[in-house]
Amino acid sequence: MSALNRIRRIRDLLLVKVLYRKYSIGKGFHAGLRVRIWGKQKVVIGRNFYIGRDSFIEADVIIGDNVMFGNRVAIIGR
Repeated sequence: MSALNRIRRIRDLLLVKVLYRKYSIGKGFHAGLRVRIWGKQKVVIGRNFYIGRDSFIEADVIIGDNVMFGNRVAIIGR
């Protein structure tokens, strides 16, 4: 495994365990740069989820397994 891949894995682990710790996020989570995830009550993300850079989730959502969002995608709601 290259050094860059190790850095990406560590960053994703920090996002899940620290920044997004109040949400339920499955294994295989990867977020690009400048991603913001926020839900007032609940955010549930399944396994093998990818969200591209400059994307936002700003709503209470349930996202299943094996989902990929491209760059600059926004889910905004109540």
